[in-house]
Amino acid sequence: MEAFAVWPQSPWVSRTAPLRPAPPTLRARPPQQVCRRAGAGDFSTTEIVLAASFGLASWVFTGGNPGSLLGLSGGRSLARPDMAEKEVQAARQMFLRAAENYSDARESTGVLLNRMAPEIVQSARQRLEGALKTFQDARRELQLVSEEQTRAYLVPEYLRTAKEKGAFIIAVVGNQSVGKSSFLRAFLDFEQPTDPPTTTAPVPYVYPTQSDLPCMFWDLPPLGAAGYPAETYMRLLGMRHFGLVVVMTDSKISEAELLLLDELKHWKVPYVVVRNKLDVDIEREFMAEQLVWDARGLKDGLDDSVRAEILCDTMTSVKEDLCCLYDVERVYCISTRRGYRKLFDYAELDADLRKTIQMRCDAENAPSKQIDSKQAAAAVLPP
Repeated sequence: MEAFAVWPQSPWVSRTAPLRPAPPTLRARPPQQVCRRAGAGDFSTTEIVLAASFGLASWVFTGGNPGSLLGLSGGRSLARPDMAEKEVQAARQMFLRAAENYSDARESTGVLLNRMAPEIVQSARQRLEGALKTFQDARRELQLVSEEQTRAYLVPEYLRTAKEKGAFIIAVVGNQSVGKSSFLRAFLDFEQPTDPPTTTAPVPYVYPTQSDLPCMFWDLPPLGAAGYPAETYMRLLGMRHFGLVVVMTDSKISEAELLLLDELKHWKVPYVVVRNKLDVDIEREFMAEQLVWDARGLKDGLDDSVRAEILCDTMTSVKEDLCCLYDVERVYCISTRRGYRKLFDYAELDADLRKTIQMRCDAENAPSKQIDSKQAAAAVLPP
């Protein structure tokens, strides 16, 4: 009776073989002779040995799909960072076990494990690298979504009534003491003998229109004012919900202004840049030029032609600098002081704003109305 030896028990192999003389070392079967469980599918030897070595039977039955180990069917990309993080942890453990077994195999007599160990380690490394990339992509996507949700703020309470009525709302915003309130009072013919106090909360001004659509100006608190920190200023005041924003500035340029313009560009909110207090710059240049004349012994003072040249050069220089800094095509240079309003761009800004308001309100009342190209070109920001 011929003796038989039973092959070591394994869920993957179940057969008997004739007893043969014991070899000096344990000889492995060729990889192609390894039997696979019925229904396991066509898998590479590396996957089979990987599963047999680490007991990851689900690796084979899921087609070698890392996502299936976490219950993600179809091999779809791990979309959520928490799931991706679990896959990274599982892949890291697999890689560490594979590396440890490879190190142990160098001292063992198992030719099979010793021969396949490099492939096992490489497969585990590839899975870990893929899991890490998926995890990084998922976190990056989550960060982008979070940033977009943070920027996509709702209409603030103080604007809700005006938005519900469909009003055309205009914001006047800028740093402290740039002259926002003075400009609004001059534009609305609401003069007062003393300078208005610093705005601490949004102040509404109703602008009369000839249409049924109301128009409102909002004098907003200064950028970075108390209660409105720079990082939450845009959200708290709902900058993206305005129909038009007048950004006022003076000789002092701040980072908050650049962040404001970036926010308006992101949400495609129409805006216009207004450089106020140009009279201060002009008077400073006059004084500097007068000192030069005095040093030369010319005591008669500056004549009108010299003053006109200084005025033109100063205004041109300011406009060019701001257009480059703010990346805009047009800057209005004004002064709200009565004696200087006719010298700069105040009259032009006044006319352009009124035309724009009229066009916007007319367009809302009659959406089918065609706007003449000349009218559109004459407005600050045509609808």
